[in-house]
Amino acid sequence: MTASSLRQVTIVGLGLIGGSIAKALRARDPDLILLAVDREDVGKRSDVQALISRFIDVNRVTESKTLVAKSDLVVLCQPVRIIAETVAQYLSPGCVVTDTGSTKRHIVDRARASTDDSWFVPGHPMAGKEVGGFENSGENLFTNRPWIVCPEGRHPSAVALVEAFVDAMGARRITMTPAQHDSAVALTSHAPQILASFLQIAGKGMNALDAAGPAFADMTRIAGGSEGIWRDIFETNADEIGKTLRDAALALGTFSDALLANPPRVERILQVLEQARASKRSDGAGED
Repeated sequence: MTASSLRQVTIVGLGLIGGSIAKALRARDPDLILLAVDREDVGKRSDVQALISRFIDVNRVTESKTLVAKSDLVVLCQPVRIIAETVAQYLSPGCVVTDTGSTKRHIVDRARASTDDSWFVPGHPMAGKEVGGFENSGENLFTNRPWIVCPEGRHPSAVALVEAFVDAMGARRITMTPAQHDSAVALTSHAPQILASFLQIAGKGMNALDAAGPAFADMTRIAGGSEGIWRDIFETNADEIGKTLRDAALALGTFSDALLANPPRVERILQVLEQARASKRSDGAGED
């Protein structure tokens, strides 16, 4: 099964991610039937509704099981807890479902309540913006960005379709188990969100923001975020985020002790900088 076999897709949740998926699919195939399901307040503004109608064929407040069942693919683009609470209702043999949730183990556990969760292929695009909403979405949001897929134990036809869908988004497909995913994003996404927010608050508290340069701006770019979205993430990946922060705190504690020594011991910290520079070079990134 390939992305070209997609005739009808249902997107549940028309925010930044769902909207970007809709725009990317519409750009790729003008004849594709795109259905959307979302909250009552989404698209309430006439300008947003007009924008949505350019890409979506049917936009409903409540899902029609008949319409959804006829879709080749259902993509759940809501906060983690909502996906977890509703995923089972979309699952039935032959109905391929994927999601874009920021944690995976909790959603997969809840999907097992379905009669056949093998048609559910968990996913997570590593892409976003500081601002959400359909009006801020874009067809190129996922281009060259990692999109994690968790195919373990899933129906081969469902995996093939979801992988083809991810490829059609222009993303770089990465394969992981749900546990590997949650461990990885704790380090690369969830802990950085907390650290960036801490630095922003600390800088303001010390009246230091006027002295901040590009490095501080880069490190705090993601500070803040939607409480509802991040509550779900923190609660459903608490163990992995906690381990990451604990390991960081232990390492930072040794650096602090070295700097507060008399005289300061800076060699170990310089070694860390050297290792980080070598790591970035091996990943193809240059120096600033």
